[in-house]
Amino acid sequence: MCMCCCADVHVYVLKRVSMTMRVCVCRGLGRQASLMWFNILGFWAVGFTTGYTLTFRLHWGLPGVWWGILSGVMVTGQYLSKPCNDAEPV
Repeated sequence: MCMCCCADVHVYVLKRVSMTMRVCVCRGLGRQASLMWFNILGFWAVGFTTGYTLTFRLHWGLPGVWWGILSGVMVTGQYLSKPCNDAEPV
């Protein structure tokens, strides 16, 4: 495995852990419906389209897949940080 793929995997794991904690907080606060929409927007609208574009249109190969997934995780994590940080329990 090339070094660029290893670096992508490490960044992905760190971002994924952060997002997983935010998901658990939103679930605990009873925000499952908003969580669903954030995941659809982040992973499918941003992550899938970015991964497809980088992998197939720009011919990045495997790093394009990882950067697409990472972009979905980052966008979803950003969306999750606002409504769950200042939310009151339902």
